Amino acid sequence: MSLDRRTFITSTAGLAFLASATGLAQAAVAVQPEGSVKVRNRILRVGGRDVFYKHAGKGAPIVLIHSSPGDSSFWEDEIPELAANYSVYAFDSPGFGRSEPPPETERDVGFMAERIAAALKALGLPPAVIIGSHTGAAVGTELTVRHPQMVRGLMLDGIPVFSEHELENWFGDFLDPLTPEKRAGHFTTMWTRSRDQGIWFPWSINAPQQLMPLRRLAGAQQIQRNMMRIMRSARTYLPEFRSAVFYAPRVPAALAAIEQPTYIVCAKGDPLSPHMARLPPLKSNQTVEMLDGFMEIRERRAAWLPGVMGSVVAPPIVDKLPVDEGISGYIVELADGREVFLRVAGKPDKPALLLIHDAPGSSHMHRPLIEALSAHARVYAVDLPGCGETEPLSTQTPTIGDYAEIMRSVMTALGLRRASVHGIGFGSSVALELAARHPQMVDKLVLQSVLLASAEDRADMLAHYAPRIELKADGSHWYTTWLMLRDSLVFWPWYKATGDRLRQVDIRDQFEAIPLHDRTVEVMKQYGSYHHVINAALGQDAQAVLKQIQSKAVICTDARHPFVGYDAALVAGQPNAKQLQAAANGTDHVKQLAGLLGLK
Repeated sequence: MSLDRRTFITSTAGLAFLASATGLAQAAVAVQPEGSVKVRNRILRVGGRDVFYKHAGKGAPIVLIHSSPGDSSFWEDEIPELAANYSVYAFDSPGFGRSEPPPETERDVGFMAERIAAALKALGLPPAVIIGSHTGAAVGTELTVRHPQMVRGLMLDGIPVFSEHELENWFGDFLDPLTPEKRAGHFTTMWTRSRDQGIWFPWSINAPQQLMPLRRLAGAQQIQRNMMRIMRSARTYLPEFRSAVFYAPRVPAALAAIEQPTYIVCAKGDPLSPHMARLPPLKSNQTVEMLDGFMEIRERRAAWLPGVMGSVVAPPIVDKLPVDEGISGYIVELADGREVFLRVAGKPDKPALLLIHDAPGSSHMHRPLIEALSAHARVYAVDLPGCGETEPLSTQTPTIGDYAEIMRSVMTALGLRRASVHGIGFGSSVALELAARHPQMVDKLVLQSVLLASAEDRADMLAHYAPRIELKADGSHWYTTWLMLRDSLVFWPWYKATGDRLRQVDIRDQFEAIPLHDRTVEVMKQYGSYHHVINAALGQDAQAVLKQIQSKAVICTDARHPFVGYDAALVAGQPNAKQLQAAANGTDHVKQLAGLLGLK
């Protein structure tokens, strides 16, 4: 269950295949090869919560449901293959990946099935073939039982049927929740767990009889990938995962209720392979096969699908900006096919405001501010390329101008001819450049904590401020990154840890476990490119750009930000700008800011 088949493959015969076919998407986004399948990332609002999915291809629909803890990236190597003939939808199940968790009272297999069914309805799909692996097999089974009119066929790759003995003895430590620790010890715990998943099943029982077939231990990149799948949803996924583990009593009645053709497979050596012998007597249109490995599963699936696929073609996807209350995720596709992740909040009829986040990190760090601003504006909070949920630019050394042009393209794709722009920290450098290059698009410019360092200081920071994150086999890069972020609260700049560099400011709330945990995870989402925007900003002479600004400016000084030492120079550089002081809690000044911007 915790070990999905991709992790299993890295330990066994499929290792060479995965080594050539996968790899973390930490290098720059490559241009889509001519003739290749375009996989698009999208977000639906279902029941007032985000449901993320990948889509590719045209034709009759196939729905893929991943194992857990994990997300739709589980299927990323198979989506293009299936999309050559079908319209493929791979969801992040609720509470996993980038899909928001359900209410605590509804976190089980049944709820996940209902939420995915609601997503299929929202997409207007005709009856689809459902393919689920491990936890996804349980969810796919439940979806088929509850909504048979939505399903043409069901393929299950390893359905969980744990015995009473296994349930009683295996899943104590296995289902321990992740609790962020103020001293970062949980990162070591999770790295060890992610590493052990390729050695034992369950990973929490280190006994000889629980050893997995092992060719060689997974490397740091694969362990990092597995850990990120857990970390994305570590504080919310356990109830759904527990429900899948304990799904066994439901299996006989569920399979008996299913009328659709059902194909149940499992690879030899898969942790769930013994469960195939525990299945109840099946109907004539329900088949079970134990196969040699992942490649044979793909071959048999390709042969099975034509006999169950429908002829009704899935409709094209129509992108719609969210209109729900609260903060919604949205992925905007630019004219060149690049995708940029946004957090959107506020009523559509309110004035538009583009929020550009500080770094290192993403727009996630500013959620309270986004929510407060949304009472006065329609807020579009981007994740800059190479940060958070947005893939990096194609060059390893982008300039601040490259980021400004992406912001221009985002505004164009959103239909925003003109908007107020609010930059924070390193995000202010991007906002400045956007306003200088495209003044006709920037109504009012909010500059909060701008880096106005000398050329000498910027050169020093370029060499030290945002070091590349090198993956370590022992997982120590997690602690090193956490410590860098923590030291940035203590010293300015963080890498000069001397007494005269201590920051004399009360920001004790930022030292708490969860804020530091969240910042670390946001950086690790794009560990190979998190530093790009910082280095680009360090290449900008912000003092010179300030003199070019034509837009009406509002300066928001912030005593809690590391750039506070530049606030006086910022005010001097924009003597006609309106001014205010950011509140200690980060939001109480928003009403005043809205007044200065002329927002209701």
